[in-house]
Amino acid sequence: MGVLNVCASGDTAFDDESVWALEQAMKKATSEAENSTTLVSKQDIESHFSAIIHSSAFLGLDLQMRQVLQDSSDKGDSPFSFQECLKRAEQGDSFFETRVGWTYEFGDPIDGVQVDYIKAFEWYSKAAVKGYGHAQYLLGSLYEFGRGIERDYEEAHKWYRRASKQGHATAWSAKHRVLKSLK
Repeated sequence: MGVLNVCASGDTAFDDESVWALEQAMKKATSEAENSTTLVSKQDIESHFSAIIHSSAFLGLDLQMRQVLQDSSDKGDSPFSFQECLKRAEQGDSFFETRVGWTYEFGDPIDGVQVDYIKAFEWYSKAAVKGYGHAQYLLGSLYEFGRGIERDYEEAHKWYRRASKQGHATAWSAKHRVLKSLK
């Protein structure tokens, strides 16, 4: 798994593996957009990948994940394996519900997880209705871009608004971006 570093200045820096993964995801999204019957603008793609970068930053910095890393490394387990995340998600842990949703949204060839937007939607929804801000943001993103569900700017705005009320900065800007589409 790639690593995201947040510098003291607030800038983000990715290691080579993370950059490669983002480049592959961008190529895949561009290919999907070119083959889609739905019109997708370059702005939609760029906006979505901005969301991915911010999602990665959030997931990489989550304090709960730091504790999981420590606990898992003490036992010699891989804290990022999909099966470990799924097990914790099935126990109702909102962070891991979100992590499993994210894995389904973008896929993980290492763990053999195929992209499945419906499952991503289901897992994000579980955490979002419990008030987990990042899941609310990601759920809003699915609605905004119509990934696995019909594009719905009103629902996207609703979930972005909920996440932004909890201080999720990216959701705040997404809320305002989507608001323009509602007018």
